[in-house]
Amino acid sequence: IQYQDNKDFKAILLGPKLSGKTQLLYRLKLNEFIETIPTYGFNIESFKYRRVKEQAKQKWK
Repeated sequence: IQYQDNKDFKAILLGPKLSGKTQLLYRLKLNEFIETIPTYGFNIESFKYRRVKEQAKQKWK
């Protein structure tokens, strides 16, 4: 993926339940692993990662 500074970057994390999508989201955002509980519905987070503002969104059934 190529991008320039000051551009918004949006990502959607998809996968089977209990596969670690929320763990990955918070690993990217906080640069550490945290204990989570299963997510029902979806999460939306905005954060800076490597000088690029990202909005990470999870959604699954």
